[in-house]
Amino acid sequence: LRTCSTALESYYVDHNAYPPDGYNGIPEGSDWWGLNYLITTPIAYLSSIDAMTDPFKQTAPPNFYRYMNFKFTYLDQRNLPSYYMRYKNALGVWALSSWGPDKVFGPPQEGPLWAEVYRYDPTNGTVSPGDIMRCQKYPETPLYSPND
Repeated sequence: LRTCSTALESYYVDHNAYPPDGYNGIPEGSDWWGLNYLITTPIAYLSSIDAMTDPFKQTAPPNFYRYMNFKFTYLDQRNLPSYYMRYKNALGVWALSSWGPDKVFGPPQEGPLWAEVYRYDPTNGTVSPGDIMRCQKYPETPLYSPND
């Protein structure tokens, strides 16, 4: 996730925007809501597509990390500034997540800031439920409250 976040920031430096997520406008063959091929083509911000692969995701390929660009989805595509600001205040403009060692993605249904209650806790062992997250605002450990 750290390597992918560095690639996202490098992409931003060149394009003054983060790559779109799975909502609309991703290249054909990209995983919906997955980190997509814009990060490797035409400029290789990641030297290998394998760096985008979530080792815990058990679905059919491509098994990429989940990537969400909140600005692209909520502001650019849907004009929902209140949704965008809620995510931006808590996580920043983007978030990456892995299914985590329990090999289950998030909660049964998504809601506002679903990640705040489904984070992986390494102190509970390698089968702890929850997703491993990395986001723009808190790249090492997302420390935020539901009121952010």
